[in-house]
Amino acid sequence: MYILFKYRSNFIQSISLGSLFIFVFIMAQTGGRGPLVAVVFSAILYTLWILLRTDTNSSPLSGGLIVLFVLSVLISILMTSGPTIRRLTMLIDDPGGSFLIRLDMISKSFNYISNHPVIGNGLGSFEVLYMAGPQSYPHNIILEFLVEAGLIGASLFLCYLAVLFRYIMIKSRTSPIYSGLIMSIFLFYGLNSMLSGDIPTNRHLFILTIPIISRFR
Repeated sequence: MYILFKYRSNFIQSISLGSLFIFVFIMAQTGGRGPLVAVVFSAILYTLWILLRTDTNSSPLSGGLIVLFVLSVLISILMTSGPTIRRLTMLIDDPGGSFLIRLDMISKSFNYISNHPVIGNGLGSFEVLYMAGPQSYPHNIILEFLVEAGLIGASLFLCYLAVLFRYIMIKSRTSPIYSGLIMSIFLFYGLNSMLSGDIPTNRHLFILTIPIISRFR
């Protein structure tokens, strides 16, 4: 999408749209619900970011390409009967064991938080407390911080996110296309961390600090 917004060439923009279509199609085949939801919301945010922060007369994105972009994303998702789409529809029709286990983990998380609300139970403690194997984590990074690092750790994490967000907003007017890219990546990893993975597997959310600081220092 960065290429789509950055360059005015119809040929380059067409290739970018085609690549985007293929990318979303492939994601619909992987079975990962959280990443697909995060990608869709990030793409929508990036488009709105460009429209709101770029002068309409100088914008590299025409109205027709906006429509084409939106349609390509929607069609690629709605017309694909891949594992990801089936798993998403299962949340309505038949949640299944995986969804119920996640709900149980979330419920147990609040019990663990109440035991040590300020300093937490210790890093990596959720797996020990839940006692269901190495894949035991609440699939929500904020809940995991609250369980393992308490209000202190969760507050520091939220402050970290707030500082990065403020940094992007301050610098967005001078480079809306690049800052929109960083913001959409920021949203992708942020949403994904709320739906899947644990703190170590969501390390990209912390690595994102590097391009933000290097670009906007």
